[in-house]
Amino acid sequence: MHKALHRVRSAREATEGKEQHAMRADVEGAISQAVRAFGLRRCCYRGIDKTRLQHTLTAISIACTDVWLTGTPHASS
Repeated sequence: MHKALHRVRSAREATEGKEQHAMRADVEGAISQAVRAFGLRRCCYRGIDKTRLQHTLTAISIACTDVWLTGTPHASS
């Protein structure tokens, strides 16, 4: 167990491991922000279908807000 732990820790210290850890930290930070800002741990509805709908609408709202704040142009037709 100690050898396996040591191997994982040394791999994490390598450049490739640091890049992978940074990407994971970004994703976990985004999830944490969504949980705190939009209350994704609590749902107003009962049932998996309504819960999924609430989470989907929240995700769309976050995406639209991101586009608006960053000034990303809409797709041209």
